[in-house]
Amino acid sequence: IILRVATTDRLSFISERFNQTLKDIFFILTLSLIIWILWKVSDLSAEWYAEKQASLGREEIKPVIQMVSKFIQVLTGIVGITILLSYFGVNVTSLTTALGIGGLAISLAAKDTVSDAISGIIILVDQPFRVGDRIEIQGANTWGDVTDIGLRTTRIRTRDNRMVIVPNSIIGNNQVINYT
Repeated sequence: IILRVATTDRLSFISERFNQTLKDIFFILTLSLIIWILWKVSDLSAEWYAEKQASLGREEIKPVIQMVSKFIQVLTGIVGITILLSYFGVNVTSLTTALGIGGLAISLAAKDTVSDAISGIIILVDQPFRVGDRIEIQGANTWGDVTDIGLRTTRIRTRDNRMVIVPNSIIGNNQVINYT
């Protein structure tokens, strides 16, 4: 605020309209710089934490770190756009309400996918099993060697060389026996 006053008050020889335009441009540039800095801090933090987890042998958590980083970046962008719109006099209350209702509708429509993703995050963070472990999922009546753990599904190769793709929500809702 001090910089805005100091930069535009000295320009008393220009019209009020041009002075307001300069204030608006300064506000947009300042907000853009802050959003860009927060965006880069999120990227650098995610890279640092991913490298730290990789050095500890937990590379499976990298997709979770990337997802959280992208979520923070999107949230930063939404907050920045909201601040920008409110600065120019747009009523953001109705926009926020519409986004909330739209988010609720999307989450209800994609509840199985969201459930799989949340279960996948829990599996990647908690690590009840890892790639290469021999596990049995009692509710799914399947067992074999884990070949891949994703955010939505886990792939298990059975003893008769079949690939079974199990949604992570099924794994999260059933008892898992890790024979390894």
